[in-house]
Amino acid sequence: MASRLSNAPSRSYEPLARRLCKGVYDLAGGKHSQWVSVSKISQHIKVKDEEMLNGAISFAAQSGWLMVGGQPVHSVLLTQPGQAAALRKK
Repeated sequence: MASRLSNAPSRSYEPLARRLCKGVYDLAGGKHSQWVSVSKISQHIKVKDEEMLNGAISFAAQSGWLMVGGQPVHSVLLTQPGQAAALRKK
C-alpha cells in the first residue's frame, strides 16, 4: 500500500469514502479487477478538495474497501467489501 495518505483527523470521512467506492464501482463497471485513476473518480463524484479526497481514500483503504496504487496515490481498486460498502443503504 502506498503512503502519503493523510491520517484522518477528527472529522468523519466515511460518507465520502462510501461515495468514492460507489464512484469506483460505477467507473469500473462493477468489476473488482479494474484500477481507476483518482483524478477520474474526483471528477465523477465532483470532489475538488484534495485533503477531503485523500482522507476518504485513506479511510476506505484502512477499512479494506480499496487497494491503492502509486506514491502519491494515483489509482485505486475496489475490493469486495468496498463494493458492499458502496451499495449498502444507510
